[in-house]
Amino acid sequence: MGILDIYEISNIRTRGYDEGIDSYQCDARVTYVYYDRERSVDFTYRVDTDQSSGEVLIEYQNKMLNPILGYAMGF
Repeated sequence: MGILDIYEISNIRTRGYDEGIDSYQCDARVTYVYYDRERSVDFTYRVDTDQSSGEVLIEYQNKMLNPILGYAMGF
């Protein structure tokens, strides 16, 4: 199932930074086109750096996908 035909992430902003744990609180907007209709959803996410490996970890809530999936599946 192709959920999205076209999408773009924009309005990326840093809302906060915790220097002690190297963690950023951010928000952004995903704009997508599905069957020639454009929709936008704002969402928040967190970006952390793993202290042992140095890997960047991104965490977001699955509920941010609900409007996209609902639209794509027709409910």
